[in-house]
Amino acid sequence: MLSTTIWLPIYDRVVLPRLRKFTGKEDGITLLQKMGIGILLSIVTMIISGIVENRRRILTITKPMIQMTQGKGAVSSMSGLWLIPQMALSGLSEAFALISENEFFYKQCPENMRSIAGVFLLCWIGRVKLFEKFHFISCS
Repeated sequence: MLSTTIWLPIYDRVVLPRLRKFTGKEDGITLLQKMGIGILLSIVTMIISGIVENRRRILTITKPMIQMTQGKGAVSSMSGLWLIPQMALSGLSEAFALISENEFFYKQCPENMRSIAGVFLLCWIGRVKLFEKFHFISCS
């Protein structure tokens, strides 16, 4: 959420004006292109996450842990700062996807369905976040 909050103003104030100037369109690029960029960035995020996780596993196997706490597992010798690139890209991809979905609902849906479509989007996002939380709790 933090990276999405950071990327939204950057997109609105920096990226969108440059895209408008480059393409000559009011929206910069089409909704489908925005959704495609969001999906592409999501794929890149997953690739980076896999690389970081592979590195973490290799470090865990080859190097000893910093400390072991009884009943709570081990603390890895890898820095938590390795998570920053993937979290920043995740926020950027989510920002592109949310912007394009929201624009789609307000431009393409009939006027009397705009608010309900937006509500469904937010309900879906809430549902996904809730299941992420349950998955995180069950895996830890």
